[in-house]
Amino acid sequence: MKKIQVCSGSLVEWIYWMAVDVLRSFKWDIEYRYVYIDRKERVIDVRKRPVSEKLADRYKRLDACVEPEEEKIFISPDAEDKALCLFHECLEILFDDWRGEYFVPKRWGLKKGEDPILNLEAATWEKLSRAQKNTIKWYLPKGP
Repeated sequence: MKKIQVCSGSLVEWIYWMAVDVLRSFKWDIEYRYVYIDRKERVIDVRKRPVSEKLADRYKRLDACVEPEEEKIFISPDAEDKALCLFHECLEILFDDWRGEYFVPKRWGLKKGEDPILNLEAATWEKLSRAQKNTIKWYLPKGP
């Protein structure tokens, strides 16, 4: 029987290192931009400045988003915790496939419409050490 190599770290640490690998790849360009979605949850605009107050009620602003075709991660300059947003977007990149193929909300203890990525983020972020959070923060662009 072939001996299998066992990972010595916890699941949270494994998820952390997967996220760091996404950032280390430098494949993804990370930019500060305001991202807006419409009522159908489609990204409609990415801009350097926020929309006017007149248009603000028509669109919902996101803290962050991934644009896979452009290989870009956008983080809002106004996001409260930019490192957490970046970590969340890494999870989106890593685990996007489970939404369609593997994800059954009831089986996972979630209600219909609940986002599994948000639940994964909540289960891991608070368990990361300060040094791990600072490592993710290091990959944020200089600026806001």
